[in-house]
Amino acid sequence: MSRSKGHQPAWQDAVCGGLGAMGASATVHAIDLFKVRLQLQGELDPHALRLPLVDRLRMIWHAEGIRGMYRGLSASMLRQSLYSTTRFGLHGGIKNAIVSRDATLFSYLGVKVAVAMTAGAGGALLSSPADLVMVRMQADGRYPPELRRNYRNVFEGLARIAREDGLGGLWRGAMPNIKRAMIVTASQFVSYDKAKDVLSQHPTVWPFAVDHFATHFTASLMAGSHRYLSDVFSIGR
Repeated sequence: MSRSKGHQPAWQDAVCGGLGAMGASATVHAIDLFKVRLQLQGELDPHALRLPLVDRLRMIWHAEGIRGMYRGLSASMLRQSLYSTTRFGLHGGIKNAIVSRDATLFSYLGVKVAVAMTAGAGGALLSSPADLVMVRMQADGRYPPELRRNYRNVFEGLARIAREDGLGGLWRGAMPNIKRAMIVTASQFVSYDKAKDVLSQHPTVWPFAVDHFATHFTASLMAGSHRYLSDVFSIGR
């Protein structure tokens, strides 16, 4: 028998959410790097903005190769292992605590949003140093050699930032990152819950049960589209 809704262990949410996010980030890392480069395009060379997207991608490939396309992957993995694990775990734990006290309380939109934003803030606060290193590593190839930081991996990046800027430097840009995470997590988690509820409440249109893989996949796909609306908040750190 499956567990009742709202009582899945928080550790299971954390582990599954973290592993899933790490796998997704590894898969799309090259695209994410390209996105960061596009957002920074024109900072050093305004004429580059006139180039077609395909030409910009070709320039990165020819200049840096496959290793350049996956620059910052170690930081991305550490970030997701902290960010997604924490936010899924916090969300599941807080949700379970609320449902155990009042099963109807979590049905309110305001409660869903508040829990999701709290979880997102916690995840971003913990993972902000790794996120800082990831963005710097992804952007590094955009600068001339004398201006590059050339972090070999996320741990060297963290050590150098702590040594050069102090421990507080590890959380540079943390507030925009936290605000972004709150918006992203609220939009994703609340949209996911709502999409799943809507799908399961229309059996004539959607024949799958609420716990069916197709329902989870479709609801996740619908919720995930909200993430990219707030990526602009993570640039320039």
